[in-house]
Amino acid sequence: MKKLTIQLPEELLEDLKDAVVYLQSRGHDATLAGQIKLAIERHMSRLRDSYTRGKQFPKRGKELRSGRRIDL
Repeated sequence: MKKLTIQLPEELLEDLKDAVVYLQSRGHDATLAGQIKLAIERHMSRLRDSYTRGKQFPKRGKELRSGRRIDL
């Protein structure tokens, strides 16, 4: 596993935290990281289905630039 630091809108993060606490109170072993991982996996599956007929995306030729995107 690799660590990734992201920024989320506060309302979205608070809603996710509320969901995790709710699920934990119902006996689920939910965690923030687990729910984020699940959401990303599901979204990636939808992206692959929509753009590459379910296949993996082509490997990138270079690393992504870190930091905020600069719109010119």
